[in-house]
Amino acid sequence: MPRLVLALLIVTGCVFGAETEDAQRAKADARKAAQRAWLEKTLLDGYEKIGRRDPKWDDQARVALRQVVNWCARDPRFQYNEEVALDLCEKAVAAGCDDPIILLHRQHLLYALKHEKYSADAHADIVEAVAASGYAPYMKFFALIRGAEWTLGAKDQESRDIAGAFLERAFALVPELARDPNTPADSFMKLCYWWVNSAAKLGKVRREALERMCVALLKESPGKTLPYVLKAKVYQGNATKAESDADKREWATQAEKELIEALKIDPADPTALAEMISVCAWLHRPRETMEQWFKRAMDADPDNYRACILKTFYLDPKQSQSGSKEAMVAFGRECVKSGNWIGQIPYMLIDIHNDLASRGDEAAYYKDPEVWKDIESVYEEWLKRYPDAAYEHASYARLAALSEHWDIAEREFKKVGEYPLLRSYKDRAEYDRLRKLAAEHAGK
Repeated sequence: MPRLVLALLIVTGCVFGAETEDAQRAKADARKAAQRAWLEKTLLDGYEKIGRRDPKWDDQARVALRQVVNWCARDPRFQYNEEVALDLCEKAVAAGCDDPIILLHRQHLLYALKHEKYSADAHADIVEAVAASGYAPYMKFFALIRGAEWTLGAKDQESRDIAGAFLERAFALVPELARDPNTPADSFMKLCYWWVNSAAKLGKVRREALERMCVALLKESPGKTLPYVLKAKVYQGNATKAESDADKREWATQAEKELIEALKIDPADPTALAEMISVCAWLHRPRETMEQWFKRAMDADPDNYRACILKTFYLDPKQSQSGSKEAMVAFGRECVKSGNWIGQIPYMLIDIHNDLASRGDEAAYYKDPEVWKDIESVYEEWLKRYPDAAYEHASYARLAALSEHWDIAEREFKKVGEYPLLRSYKDRAEYDRLRKLAAEHAGK
């Protein structure tokens, strides 16, 4: 990409950051509301209209689906607990529920929460039931792609043939989904990305699978950024996996070309703008350039957590010789000062500390007074605003226990309740061990 063209794109884009913070917040809230409305229509209304309902399990099924909606919406104003959702799905199934969407999300949660591992069981009956149902095409697309991933857990040829058939049937739904203006772009792109990856696992050439998907997207939704951003994200993934610096730069250069095309269509596309930060990291662009892309990304969407993740990547000394742990933490503290709790931006400081702690002695890291001051300040404010935040209670309890702040750990473990979210723990054994230690040491 010629430097002059790139510079013009950066400067021209600054016009799009002229909105007030209130206007940016209003747009972000509108996006969240639209996403939530779509989820409710797809899952909750779908169950009411065409689900296999029965008073014996309707209550559990409805609350479980509400939890799934909250989980997917990623809005702290609507809390969720995946373990509760799974328990409700289990209870509905035990009561006789055979609704395919309940069965699908039950199995998805079993895998996502690591209660089960992928095996030779492809759960083809669940996938086929969703595909044959009256649920929305997006849910069929989701089921077929997940089914392909589940099936690939087995290595035999029969399973691979089933996975291939699922992917072909999913691909047949792409035109309809691409034409539908209500299909959420970010969620759809994620599933398209999964489709490409699953096709590659089957032995198909990743570039050919990607090209096939993008050709279909361009045909059915011309003038949209999706196919260009999808290509860029796949190329960025290739850069991550590449072994040589030359290959990493080559993939990043290709990603940049696609992102530039996307930004010609929509100069305020928040995903494309965020991914340009990653390009800056791979191509070792000056920090000033990265900061300009970051500002545009946050102006386009003040809740752009992906942009914050990628700026941290740019500042990481593992990625750049000019990066440093101090720069990462300083940025995390800036995220807290943003005050954007609805967008979860202050939580970036927690993620940064967790990342840095994982590179050495975790307990010693969290015992550092300055680190603990950061940890405590974010969690206390977060839980004051969102007292039912199950994941944050569980993760705060872990960090408090590791740093031997026993009274806080004991308090938070009590708030975790009977459905502990274990995503922030190494395993159930660590959770049980730390909870026991907190109970023994609290108050002493």
